[in-house]
Amino acid sequence: MGGPLGQRAVVVGAEIGGLSMAGALAKHFERVEIFERDRLTARAASRSGTPRIGTYMFCWLVACWRSVRFSRGFESDLVRAGAVSVKVAQDFRYERADVGVLLQPDFGMSLLCASRPLIELVLRRRTEAITNISLRPEGRVTEIVPAPADAAVSGVRFDAG
Repeated sequence: MGGPLGQRAVVVGAEIGGLSMAGALAKHFERVEIFERDRLTARAASRSGTPRIGTYMFCWLVACWRSVRFSRGFESDLVRAGAVSVKVAQDFRYERADVGVLLQPDFGMSLLCASRPLIELVLRRRTEAITNISLRPEGRVTEIVPAPADAAVSGVRFDAG
């Protein structure tokens, strides 16, 4: 890859998508800033600004992060943080009223299961370890500031909480 595309990139939101985007942008910009309105804790916790917070997510999503700089070792970091490996068909019991319990064959496949807050926490830790990324929580982006002469964005207005 060539030199940086620019000096600064801005990401609004430190959820899974925002953190993943920041990791991808870090390869191409001298500095990446993530602005987040919620308070971020050192543990996996639900946040008001995160959608579908109560659902569990399967880590087939990890395939989407393969191209992101911090993806290597992501699954092992999730396991160390508490994600659980589940064998497809064997660790689930399927029942139907008309048939009863269905067979539980070994398909030789496993899924890594974790809550969204846990996935986000592990991803945030990895993102914060990238030296040219800074995270600015507990504030609100109030305006996206356009560049004077073209369609580019020159920055954001951010009110610290």
